[in-house]
Amino acid sequence: MAKLIALYKHPEDKAAFDEHYFNVHAPITEKIPGLKEMKVTKLQVRQWEKIHLTI
Repeated sequence: MAKLIALYKHPEDKAAFDEHYFNVHAPITEKIPGLKEMKVTKLQVRQWEKIHLTI
């Protein structure tokens, strides 16, 4: 089993980032053969304000 974790810098426009991520990138994962699950977790931690984390 393989896992992919992606970390993104804090976007200037969070809403635009989410719209693009969920409407463009997320649907692409449906084409990955054998993929059992695609999970997205967003962390909002004050110490990491400049990091927009999507897992």
